[in-house]
Amino acid sequence: MKRIALSLWVALLVSGCATTPGVHGHLYPVEGRVTTQAPAPVYKVTLDMLSVKRRISANAEVCQGSLRTLGQHEPDARSMEADWDRVYGQGFFLATLLGKDRGHATLTGIGGACMRIELFNPRHEDLLNTILLDDVEGVARDEQGNLFEVSFDGGN
Repeated sequence: MKRIALSLWVALLVSGCATTPGVHGHLYPVEGRVTTQAPAPVYKVTLDMLSVKRRISANAEVCQGSLRTLGQHEPDARSMEADWDRVYGQGFFLATLLGKDRGHATLTGIGGACMRIELFNPRHEDLLNTILLDDVEGVARDEQGNLFEVSFDGGN
């Protein structure tokens, strides 16, 4: 499970963002093998909103990627629909997210894919140009099938 343990310092140093403040958040386990650990671990995630590519970093393995807008008409726009419903309740995706753009990132590490993350801010649909992320809702699924709720502390 240490592969999914998120490390802010390592992620910042490897991504070259050591001098750039990031927005800090957490991944809370919802489903999967990681939830059987007592207590269930809470992992850190950092979003560098000041970089041109909106870098998002996670994992002791240093999983990182660029946050991009996932448009409502893209082929994979509904690929995490079931994950949203598992985290936020049945019907959440259709009632809240269908027809709206979201932030999306596929994080990769040394060994390849680590996890996929989707983010949505109900107050600011243009997530990539929003610095304060305190209202952001999100989901993440790692390569081992663990599902996480994503939340940010807001501000820098």
